Formats: sequence, structure tokens, C-alpha cells
Amino acid sequence: MKKSFTSTLLKGLFKGTLGLLAYDFAYRLKHTRKQSYQAEVNLTELDMPLQQNLAWIDEEHYEREMNIIARPYIEQFEHAGEIPVGDVALSYLFYLKNSSRPTVFIVHGFNEYKEKYYEVVYYLLQLDYNVLIYDARGHGSSRVETRNSLIDIQHFDYYIEDLKEVIESIKETYELNEHFYLFAHSMGGAVSTGLIKKYPNLIKAAVLSSPMFSVDTYPYPRSLAHAVASGAGLLNLGHKPIPAQGSNEIIEASTNASKYIPNPDLTHSQQREKYAFDMRLESVAHPTSGGTYNWLATSLEQVNKTVDESVLKNIETPLLVFRSIEDKVVRGDGIFTAATYLPQVELIAVDNAGHCLYQEQDEITKPYFSLISYFLNQYS
Repeated sequence: MKKSFTSTLLKGLFKGTLGLLAYDFAYRLKHTRKQSYQAEVNLTELDMPLQQNLAWIDEEHYEREMNIIARPYIEQFEHAGEIPVGDVALSYLFYLKNSSRPTVFIVHGFNEYKEKYYEVVYYLLQLDYNVLIYDARGHGSSRVETRNSLIDIQHFDYYIEDLKEVIESIKETYELNEHFYLFAHSMGGAVSTGLIKKYPNLIKAAVLSSPMFSVDTYPYPRSLAHAVASGAGLLNLGHKPIPAQGSNEIIEASTNASKYIPNPDLTHSQQREKYAFDMRLESVAHPTSGGTYNWLATSLEQVNKTVDESVLKNIETPLLVFRSIEDKVVRGDGIFTAATYLPQVELIAVDNAGHCLYQEQDEITKPYFSLISYFLNQYS
């Protein structure tokens, strides 16, 4: 007797489901994650006064104060340029306060751009640091084909080597001392950790804000996301956009795609977000919209390498790490895992905040930047 189509289909689905569950179990077993870190401290619980040496930019008059106070102040120290690395020229802004003082290198996150960090630059300059912010390859103005709106990269190591090249080039060009620090957000946290691991004597200390130590792939398991992204590369589809992430459509300043839409997953401060959004359209003719399967595959591979115990336990660089409790972009388990094995780490939890902590409401940004200033000052 022939088996019915329905019976055959159900058996196939059952076997396929069992196979996926077995694969997911093996993946999680190989790439284990911690679910908590007992030494984590909440930002609100710190007995710490606000930094008195900073002239704060307040949300209530944010655009006005950025335009008439912060921007003119930082522009007096500004040097713009490009650093050729292979087939791309990395666009940078360097703010030189004093070549004998330490320098903070800002490493931005995925789908970001250097102009988004003007307020961060403003505070660091007030603290008497030199500051460098650059567009990572495929981002902002550091793109081979500026009309392609997708961020596509084959190997995450490119980001790490680019950062190394930026530091060495800026050091030589501006005759800096060797007291270098990192301020890194999200994807930049993974890049910076990779740099510190590979070149352990280059950086004195680093601040990692919402570091990408585990990507939130909800509603899909991270194992399935990794498998699909890697499979797309094997099928020569790696250059295609991640679903719901972006498209190849070019974003023009005059289109609906250029209109500001608040995103509470990123920040609760619409004033700061809107200002940075406008900077994006002002500084880049065709902004990026998202990433490709290639980017996702190599990023997930890098995350697994980064939070490996054998890698983390050998990192001696002092790290200040911030985690947004409500983060929907990166998962807390990767940050908990990193904090568990890193020899010198302070992990700070932040309530009622989105992913972009440096761009949050005043009641968060003020203690956040105050703590950063106290942390860096220990190693200056």
C-alpha cells in the first residue's frame, strides 16, 4: 500500500524538526553562554558625583546647544582626512588637543557613522583627551561604492586590522604619545576586543558600551541564524540583505526613507537621536540601510571567538563594560560570559535605556559619562 502524501510530509517535517533541535543543542553546547554575572553593578547604585569638569548638553535645548556650543568648540581642534587601507579609504575626524596627552579612539557600531559621536567627542575633549573617530569600512564615507546602501564584508578581521592601521597612522601623522584608549559601541566592542587580544600592548584601557558579544537574532535561534547566513554565502547569496535589515534601494535625502522615525530600542532620547539622524543625511549623500548575510555570518563567527574562555582569560587590558538591561540588539548572555572570564573588568548595568547608552536621556548620560571620565583618569 502506498503511503499517503500527508503521512510522508508529516514524517519529513518531524525528522526535519528533530534535526534542527539536535543541531541547535549541539551549537549551544559548543558555544555556551552565562546567564548572569554576580559582580554586575547598577549605574544608579554607584556612590559617584557627576563630573564637575564637564559642561553638559541638555535634552531640553539639545539642537541649539549642540550647534552653538558643542560643535564650534570641537571644530577648533578638528583635522579631517583619509587613511588608505587596501581598496578603501577610511574617513576620519581627529581632534588634537595636545599631542602629549592621551588619545581616545572611538569605534562605532554597525550601521553607524562618525558624525553620530559629536557629543562624545565634546565631553572627551573637555577632559583634555585627543579624540579620533573614523568610519569603519562599508560605513559612512568609508565605502568603495557609496551608492550601495548595504554593509557587506567577508571577514571580520578586516575591521580589526583597519583599527590597527588607523591607530598607527594617526600616531605617526600627528606625533602622538603611546597612551591610547578605546571607546567602543556595539559592533565596535567586538572589533576592539579583537584588537586587544591580537595586539595586547597597544591599548592601555577601554570602555565597551553595549558590546556585541552576542547578537539578538530573535525570533530565530542563533544557531539557525548562523547556519542560514553561512549557507547563503556558500550559495553565492551572501551579498543579499538580511531580512528586515535593509535593501539595495538607495536612500536619498528627499525620499520617505530619509524621514526620522523614533526607535526606542536604540534610545529613549528623541532629541539626541533626531540630531544624529540629521547629521547622517548631512554628511553622507547615500546612507547605509543594513547588512548582508556575509556581514551576519562573519559577525556571528567573531562573537563565538570573542567570548571563548581561552581568549578572554588572557586579556589583561582594564575594561569598563556597560550593559543596557532592556537591550534588544545585543544579548546579555554574551556580556555576562565575557565579564566572567575577563581578568580586569567592571560591568555596569543600566535601567530604562536602549542600546545606544551614549545617546540616552540626561539622567543616564550624565552619570554614564562621569563614570567613563573617572575610569579613564585612573590610567592617564
